[in-house]
Amino acid sequence: MSLWGKTDAVASVPKNTSEVDADKIYFVDSTEAQVTANRAKGLKTPGWNLYSTYVDSDGNTRNRAESLVAMTVTAGDAGDAGAIVLGATQLVSGEEYTIVTAGTTDFTTIGAANNDVGVTFTANNSTTGTGTASPTEDDVVVDS
Repeated sequence: MSLWGKTDAVASVPKNTSEVDADKIYFVDSTEAQVTANRAKGLKTPGWNLYSTYVDSDGNTRNRAESLVAMTVTAGDAGDAGAIVLGATQLVSGEEYTIVTAGTTDFTTIGAANNDVGVTFTANNSTTGTGTASPTEDDVVVDS
């Protein structure tokens, strides 16, 4: 039995960690490790990482990241590709998405060639409606 897995799932979290640390352990795939915001938080190594924030004596928020198990795994192999589905109003200009459901959203107004499910496009504006889309890469590791 392996002590850790190579997918971004609860069952794959390293087994030799305390319950206190369990909520602070994040899987970083090879794409996420290159994202500027993640690197600024110290999440530079693909694999399992222990991550937390704290406030120093001067009142500054600091990041603490420790690599627990280093491994290079792509987003697809980690189970991240297509795992996140966002409402049309949540899409960010400049990011690439794939349409999951068209709903009442006109995705052509924000860069899509058409409104068909499965069409990949780069958002160039904000929109309204009930449609959904999935980011082509899961870049979000930690929101704090």
